[in-house]
Amino acid sequence: MAAVAEARIGMCYERLGKAEARKAYEIVLGRYADQAEPVRLARERLEALQGSPAKPKNTEPVVRRLWVPERGQSPASTSPDGRSVLITNWNTGDLWIRDLEAGTNRRLTNGASPADRYSYAEHALFSPDGRLITFNWFKKDGKYDLRIVRFDGSGERIVYTCPAGIVDVYPLDWTPDGRSILANLYRSEVETDLVLIAVGDGSVRTIKPGGKNEETDAQRSQDGRWIASGKRGGLF
Repeated sequence: MAAVAEARIGMCYERLGKAEARKAYEIVLGRYADQAEPVRLARERLEALQGSPAKPKNTEPVVRRLWVPERGQSPASTSPDGRSVLITNWNTGDLWIRDLEAGTNRRLTNGASPADRYSYAEHALFSPDGRLITFNWFKKDGKYDLRIVRFDGSGERIVYTCPAGIVDVYPLDWTPDGRSILANLYRSEVETDLVLIAVGDGSVRTIKPGGKNEETDAQRSQDGRWIASGKRGGLF
């Protein structure tokens, strides 16, 4: 929208016969080089004004600070549309969401309190459509749950609870259809199983038994057919 607006500003200046038109078109080329249609229009108008192809003055990436987490806030992951960030707020242990456009924080879970330092959200991920969020939740009894909650904070429920012999469940990614969650089941600090956990009924399908020093991270391909898993010593 900013690129289109700048191009139209240039056209308005051009109709008024003012030199600012050239500057507006150069801003489009310099700041919004990834916006195909405004860039095409700006190039055409500059060529018409100066009779030669225009070159952007600056094609370097522009870095802009969006947000600085406060003390006790740990960013977890970003929404598919890039507008929100999930946060574990260690002041309460609950999961929050940061709206990067509005600059506001909103609480998603209410299972912990400042007096309860033994229950907390650890890692969280958005579903592919951004409507659901999965996270692992540590409880007073020393066990972890895998839970989901809607974007608006409603409908929180437990998908999977670690049974005896499993010390942690750690979400890694969603399947493209949003029906399963790729996760690590930790049998110990160095022994893990890579699994898919069904969102509907919590059933577990083992993708790869871990063994010692095995999978530490994994991510699925966009079509859901492949999984890239990071191991100590390589990527598989």
